[in-house]
Amino acid sequence: MRTINHVLMLLGFVVLVGLNAQGQCTFTGITVNEACDPVGGGGFETAVDITFSIANGCTVNEVCYSRIGDGSQDCTDISADLLGNGDTYHLTLPGAGIYQFWATISGGSSPVEEVQVNCFDETYSCDNPFAVNYQAAGANPNELACLYDDYICDCVGTPHTVGAMSYLGDGEYESSNSGKLWDGQAVHFACNVWGFDCGDGGVNFDPYGVCEGNLPPNNGCSSPGCAPLTLAVTQGACGSDAYGLTTQINVEFGISDGCVADQLCFMLNGGDETCIDLSGDGGYMNGETYVFSGAEPGGVYQFHFETTSGAVSPFFYFTCGDPCSGQSTICDCDGNVWPEDHTSYLGDGNLNDGVTPVDGKYLNFNCLTWAFDCGEGDGVEDPFNVCVGNLPPDNGCGTYAFGCTDISACNYDASADGDDGSCDYSCYGCTIPSACNYDPAAALDDGSCEYSCYGCTVPTACNYDASATQDDGSCVFNCQGCTDASACNYDAGATMDDGSCDYSCLGCIDNIACNYDATATVDDGSCDYSCLGCLDPTACNYDASATVSDGSCDYSCQGCTDPAACNFEVSATDDDGSCTYDCLGCTDSGACNYDAGATDDDGSCNYSCLGCTDSGACNYDTGATQDDGSCDYSCLGCMDPAACNYDASATENDGSCNYDCQGCTDATACNYDLTALIDDGSCDYSCQGCTDIGACNYVASASQDDGSCDYSCLGCTDSGACNFDASASQDDGSCDYAAPFYNCAGACINDSDGDGVCDELEVPGCTYNMACNYNPLATDEDGSCDFGSCLGCTYSGASNFDPGATIDDGSCEYDQPFCVGDVNADGQVNVTDIILLLQHYGSLCD
Repeated sequence: MRTINHVLMLLGFVVLVGLNAQGQCTFTGITVNEACDPVGGGGFETAVDITFSIANGCTVNEVCYSRIGDGSQDCTDISADLLGNGDTYHLTLPGAGIYQFWATISGGSSPVEEVQVNCFDETYSCDNPFAVNYQAAGANPNELACLYDDYICDCVGTPHTVGAMSYLGDGEYESSNSGKLWDGQAVHFACNVWGFDCGDGGVNFDPYGVCEGNLPPNNGCSSPGCAPLTLAVTQGACGSDAYGLTTQINVEFGISDGCVADQLCFMLNGGDETCIDLSGDGGYMNGETYVFSGAEPGGVYQFHFETTSGAVSPFFYFTCGDPCSGQSTICDCDGNVWPEDHTSYLGDGNLNDGVTPVDGKYLNFNCLTWAFDCGEGDGVEDPFNVCVGNLPPDNGCGTYAFGCTDISACNYDASADGDDGSCDYSCYGCTIPSACNYDPAAALDDGSCEYSCYGCTVPTACNYDASATQDDGSCVFNCQGCTDASACNYDAGATMDDGSCDYSCLGCIDNIACNYDATATVDDGSCDYSCLGCLDPTACNYDASATVSDGSCDYSCQGCTDPAACNFEVSATDDDGSCTYDCLGCTDSGACNYDAGATDDDGSCNYSCLGCTDSGACNYDTGATQDDGSCDYSCLGCMDPAACNYDASATENDGSCNYDCQGCTDATACNYDLTALIDDGSCDYSCQGCTDIGACNYVASASQDDGSCDYSCLGCTDSGACNFDASASQDDGSCDYAAPFYNCAGACINDSDGDGVCDELEVPGCTYNMACNYNPLATDEDGSCDFGSCLGCTYSGASNFDPGATIDDGSCEYDQPFCVGDVNADGQVNVTDIILLLQHYGSLCD
C-alpha cells in the first residue's frame, strides 16, 4: 500500500534518451520531488524541485510540464542559469493535479516523469470517505487534503485515485461526454464494471458490488491474468522510408508471459483514437518493441493496448521529440534512403556492407561513392572526400562514372563524376633533343629540361669542368700565374699556379726588433724581441741578459721597509732611507681636532664641536661649530589649509604654499579639469543635450548626451494604416496594415452570408459530414450532398457485405447464426465489444 503525503506518486514512467544534433549530449533522466513551501496567509505553494542527470557536461535549455486532463502546458527557458548534471531547478505549478515533467537540451529532451502533485495545508481535514485520512467531522473539510493509497481505472481505462469513487451514485451522470473531471481528467463510470454509475447511467447492473463500496477485479484496470499491462514509450531514431525522413517512437510492451498484445491504440493531442492491428506481425509479447513511424514532433500521444484475451491497459502519455530536426537524406550503395546523420557509421570500425541490419534496414557503404566505408571496405579511394565530412553529389542518390578527373593527367576523363585514383602522368618528360635529359618517349613537356651536362671538357683549360659531358666551347687558357696570396708576386687573376711565386720581399720590418731586416717590404711575422730589457742595475726589473734598452725600468719596489715608521710601505722590498716617525695625532677629518699632518691615529680625536649649524633646521644647535649633516627639516611645510600643498603635520611655515590646483572637478562638466584638486565653481554644462539624431529634441551642437532625448513625436504617419497616429510627426516604420479582404479589426470587408468567411475566400461544396461526398474544405453548402451512394452492409461477416460501402444502412444478412454482442465480429464477446458499443451509446438510429 502506498500513502501519498507531500511526496510524489508515480503513475507511470516513460524513458526517453535525448541526444543533441551532434550526438554528444545525453539526457539520462530527471528526478522530481514535491516542494510544498508555505505562503503568506496560510496554505502552501504548489511546486516541485527537478534535479537533472546529463552526460558530457551539457546544460539544460528548458523545463516543461503538461497537466493531464485540462491540457495546460508550459515551458520555461532556463538556459541562462547554466544548470547541468546534479543541479536542481524549483518550478512553481498552477495547482494540484497529475503532471508530466521533462527538460530539453539542444536537439533532444529528458525522460518524461508523470507524477501527482498535491501540496496542501495539513490543518485542513479530508471529507472524502474513500481516502485513508477521511475525517467524518473534521475541521476545515477540503477534498485537496485527502490522501489515497491506490488507483482505479474507469470504463475507458483512465487511471484515477480511488477517491474518484465518490462520484458513484451521486445523482449526476459521469459518462464519456458528461465533462465531469477528477484530478483534471475526464471520468467515465457508465458501464457494468462500475454499476453504470450506480444507476445514474440508466442501468442498475452491479456485478462486483461497487455500489456497496467494493472494488472490481484489478481495480477495473485490466482483465486478470495479463497484468501489469504497461508500456515503456521512448523516443526513437530519425528513420526513413521511400518518401524521406520519418520520426519514430519505440513502444515496449509489459505483460505477463503467455499474453499477446494484438492491438495498439493512440490519440494525438487529445484527438480521435486510432488503432493499429498487430496480429499481422503475430502480436507482441512481454519485452518486445513496436516501432511507431511517422510520429509528429512535439505531439502529445496517449497510448494503450489490448491483448488477445481482451485485457485492456491504462493510457500512457508521451511527448514526441524531433530527432530529424535539421536533417536531410542520403542514399547508400544499394540506393536505400537514410537520414543524413547515418554518415556517422563511416569509419566507425564496423564494415557496413549491407549484411548487418541498422534501424530495421541494411546499410551498405562498401563502394567507391562512400570511400569503401572509409577504408573499412576493400578500397581506400575517397573521390568525394566523404571521410572528412563532405557528401557526394546528390547525397549519394545519383548514378556516377568514375575515372581520372585531373585535367593535367595523360588519361584525363572529362565525363568522370569522381576520381578513382587512376590518373597517369607517364607521358610527361623533356621533349627538347638538345637537353641533357631529353626523353624520346615523352609526349608532353613538363618543363624539366636541364643543361647541366654542358661545359669545358679540355683538361688543360683554365675552366675545365670534369662533370661536363658536352663541350660548349667555353674553354679559356689565360689563367696561369702565382696563386699564393702570401707571395711577393701574387696574381689575383690567376686560377692555375705556374710555380713563379717569389718570397724575397718577406722579413721583419719592425726597426726595434732584434732581427730587423731593412730590405724586407712585407712583414712575415718573424720579428724577435728577446734582446730588449732594463739595463739599469738599480732598477727593480734589471735584466742582465738584455743588450738593447726598451725603457721599461721600474723603481716601484723602493721605499720605507720599517713597519714602525710613519711611512712604512708594505709593497717596498728595497729600503731607500726615507722612513719618518713624526706622524702621530688625530687622523679623523670629521673630528674637531683633526691633524692633517698626522698619519697614525693616537686616539685623541674630539667631537664636541659637531651638530646642526643651520638656523633654519628643526634641530639647530647653537653650540655647534661644525655641521655634521644631522639637520632635520621634517617640521617645515605649507601650513595654509586653503593651499594645494597644505601639510597638516608641518609646525614651521616654509613659504612653499601654492594655489595652482583649483579648477572644475565635475567629470560630467564640459570643462572638467583632470588635474584640478579643488573645485573653484567654474564648471560649464553648455555642451550637454540630446545627441540622438532620431529623437524629437535632437541638439546638433550637443557633444554630451544628458539623457533628455524625447521620442514622443514618433509613430505611424500613414493615414491608411490600421495604427495611424495623428499626433506623430516622424514615421518610425511601425505602420500595420490589414490583410487582404479584411479590415483592421480582423473582420471580412465582404461577407454576404455572415459566416465569418470572406466572400472572396468562400469554397462551395457539401458541408454535411455524414454525406458520402462530404468536403471538409467547403465553407458554403451548395446542395450537392450525396447520402445514398456510400450506403450498404459494412459488416464483413455478412453474406451481402459491400466493400464499397462506408456507412452501414442496416441491410446486412447472415448465412450463419449471428453472435449477439460480437460488435467487432472477432468470434467472441469481450471488453472490446463493450467499449465499441459505449462509444455509440445514446446515438439515434435511422
